[in-house]
Amino acid sequence: DVLNLIQLRWKEKMYHRAQTRPHRVQVDETVEVCLHLNVDVRKADQMVRGATSLPHSHREVKLLVFAEGADAETARASGADEIGNQTTVDEFLEANGKKKAKQWDVMIATQDSVKMLGKVSRLLGPRRLMPTPKAGTLVASADLSDAVKRVKHSYISYRADRFGHISAGVAKCSMPLEDIQDNVLSFVKSILDVRPQAVKAQGYVLKAYMKSHMGPAFNVDVRDLINE
Repeated sequence: DVLNLIQLRWKEKMYHRAQTRPHRVQVDETVEVCLHLNVDVRKADQMVRGATSLPHSHREVKLLVFAEGADAETARASGADEIGNQTTVDEFLEANGKKKAKQWDVMIATQDSVKMLGKVSRLLGPRRLMPTPKAGTLVASADLSDAVKRVKHSYISYRADRFGHISAGVAKCSMPLEDIQDNVLSFVKSILDVRPQAVKAQGYVLKAYMKSHMGPAFNVDVRDLINE
């Protein structure tokens, strides 16, 4: 099964590195999953994009929340790293605005506050930072606390490129193998759940690979991932 495959390949890889790079600092590499989907993203009804929170946290997510008044206090109490306001937006419009936007992994906005982001949508959109309902980052006040906690736990967003490839870091090599498997399967399930209606379920995922950030990729049987 998937767990046995991961375990075998990881043991082989770590043994090889211990033999070939014994004196180098060992980095806790990110485990990446890459899927090749049978979609034509040039067609609007075949675009694949989404976001999910994984069962086991593997990285610290830097979160900026645009909210006002009581909502701002709720976001701060729920774990937001910083509360954004009009001053924040004005800073994004400055010459070094791109650099300031890059320091954030995710941005959340309440329905009452998102209007202030209109002027910077072209800056945030290509970087997948613009809050949207589909990504679960544009929320009502009542859902703000849950959204902040979910994103801070282990949130990842994804989008198929022009070749139909989706890749994401889902774990760290140092994590227990069971946790790696949980995160891998959770990520794959999310991709399956957003399959476009115009694409048949059979043959939706053409190929699947796993790799560590600095290591070679190895194939994973698509049937193993789908049937788990």
